[in-house]
This record gives sequence, structure tokens and C-alpha cells, in this order.
Amino acid sequence: MLYGRPDITPLNWDLQALPEFNGGYTFHARMVDDKSVWFIYRFGFLSAGYGATAVRDESILKKRIAPIGFMEILPEQLCDILGLTVRGEKVALSRDKLAEQQSWGNVFDFSGDATWWESEHMIAKGDREDFIDAFKRVFPSAVLLQYILNENRVAGYREINAWTTDSASLRVFVEPVREEILKYLSFDGTTTAIEQADLQSKYGFNMHVTPESYGQKHIVD
Repeated sequence: MLYGRPDITPLNWDLQALPEFNGGYTFHARMVDDKSVWFIYRFGFLSAGYGATAVRDESILKKRIAPIGFMEILPEQLCDILGLTVRGEKVALSRDKLAEQQSWGNVFDFSGDATWWESEHMIAKGDREDFIDAFKRVFPSAVLLQYILNENRVAGYREINAWTTDSASLRVFVEPVREEILKYLSFDGTTTAIEQADLQSKYGFNMHVTPESYGQKHIVD
């Protein structure tokens, strides 16, 4: 699936102020005619509707707009992609502010300047290691970074040469700038706690592989 500038018919709502984040992936705002509206952005899905309480089943818009790993969206981005104004004025997000937010958060670039392609496939359990080996032969410069988990959260990465049957999930970066990878690796070959989106933003072509079982299959995306 391709992700870039979302193709959404403008809502043309004129707000009193920027949407305000209220926790739980939810934003609220009031229109100039005093109607309440809400927005939910979660796991790449965006929905919007009328009312003081966000009820996803009552949304007038529900659309997947970003890869699942991008968990945050800025109020300015909501205005931009949904065709919202604030007291009649268009809202713009500067490249500098976007870059600042991306430096510490999982914020997707909805401007259209970048395009992401995401594809999910299933492979048989016994073919997992063979697939990675074959991939490395085709892309010898590819780097395999295995997740380091801390209480089921990604705390960092370690570089590995091959994926064994007991390996945790890993991220494969194709034709990376070696110096960029190395600066995240410490002396013992592990990384510091770095956001996955930060690494992904540096390498437009990468692949996530997980040993989580779906029947007798494994996911490659």
C-alpha cells in the first residue's frame, strides 16, 4: 500500500482554534458556529465526526492514512489534510516544525514530499531463514537490526548477520548509509533507545520481519 498525501475530500470546517489533544488518540475542537467536532488518529487510521464525545462508529470519515508505526499527528496536519481552517485562515505546518517533531516522535510526513510503500506477506515457518539468506545475497549491503525489547517495548537494536529460529523481530535496511547505522550502535554492537520511525525515515526501503505465528505462517511486511 502506498502512503503519501492522503486523498481526502475537504471537510471545510472552520474552527475557533486548532484541534486540542485530549489523550487517548483523540482531538477535540469547536467550529465557529459552536458545533463540537472530534478526531481520532490511531495506528495510522484517521476518523472524524460531530459531537463532544468521540464515537468511532458515528464518524463521517474513516480512512487509513499512514503506516501503522506512526502513532502521532499534529493539529496543523489535521487541518491541512482535512481542509480545516481556523477563523477563516488556512493552517500551515513549516518544514522546520515537522522536522523538530519527527526528531523525537513518530510523526508521518503528509505533505506529499515523501511516499511510503507498505506490503504485507505471509511465508511458511520453515522458509523464514532461507528468505533472509536469499535477500542478503541479492542485497549484500543490507543491514539486519534485531529489536531489543524492554517490557515488550523496543528499547534499541542490535546488528546481526543472520536470522536464526530463536531470533526476535528484526528490521532489514536496504542499501543504508553505513555511517548512519553505526552511529546508533554502541561498542558492544547494540543501539541506544532510538525511535523506529527515526531509523525508518533515513532509509526509505526497509522491511520488518516478525516470528509471531499466525497459524503456521509468519509475517513479512
